[in-house]
Amino acid sequence: REDEIAVEAMPALPLRVGAENRFGEGDLLFYRTYVRFLGETPGIHLSYPVGGYFDDMARWVDAPSEPTRFFSIDPDGESEKPAGDYLVGYARGYYGETVGLPERMARYAKDKGLTPVGPVYNIYLHDEVSVKDESRYLMQASVAVRG
Repeated sequence: REDEIAVEAMPALPLRVGAENRFGEGDLLFYRTYVRFLGETPGIHLSYPVGGYFDDMARWVDAPSEPTRFFSIDPDGESEKPAGDYLVGYARGYYGETVGLPERMARYAKDKGLTPVGPVYNIYLHDEVSVKDESRYLMQASVAVRG
């Protein structure tokens, strides 16, 4: 179910990663930065899901609409999300909206004695390519855990 948080074994995932994001102030910053990523990152294929990369769980909880970088899942990508055990959660909403998912995942990790290690990957599985209503976009967030 979408509202559940769980630990899952995930395979390696090839990624095409964009430049480090620069967020300023104002409305629509997430979207403008995302559009810049699409326009400035060589080799982006819009048929593959995209997502936001956060350096660690603390950054994601503190600034969930400001990923360090954007990425695209791409079989020809030069980077990789490593295989491993990940804390995984889902949420619906427009780009940059996480509807409390970072806090719920952090609470789950703490309650279960899990330590998030490494970056958070927030992948948009359903976006404007497949869903008309932007409030129905589906994101999957994952962070490697130990413990």
